[in-house]
Amino acid sequence: MTGQWNELLCQYFKTIVLKVLGPYFNRLGFYEKMSEDDTGVFFFTSEGLFVELSYDPELSPAYTPSVIIGMGGRKFDDAGQSQCVPLWFVIPEKAIERPYSSWRFASEKQLEETLMKIQSEILDKYAMPLLRNENLLKEKINLFR
Repeated sequence: MTGQWNELLCQYFKTIVLKVLGPYFNRLGFYEKMSEDDTGVFFFTSEGLFVELSYDPELSPAYTPSVIIGMGGRKFDDAGQSQCVPLWFVIPEKAIERPYSSWRFASEKQLEETLMKIQSEILDKYAMPLLRNENLLKEKINLFR
């Protein structure tokens, strides 16, 4: 099964995420770390806030992006409670950016374009207010739970 799962992985995901969004997050004081299952890249702050960019391997070969904002340095606390919220949840239903999580990429070029669009249309508008206001982030996480 492991071999079959590995065939679904997006081999270029980490490289392109770091190329496109690494400088953006580094300027904001974040550092990067690959997820344990190799399907995502985390950007952390020293305060334990994080942004995870990932994809669902089961959608291979046309993946969709996922952006999660969290706190506490990990997705779940010791009790199994979510410490994060998917970015689609905080985007208003009628907003034109809402369907970003259905944007597809099946090549390095498409992923690069998708990530540039996420940076220019989504991150500053919807992620940064949460990362700058821990109480607002907690509120959104609690609403998502």
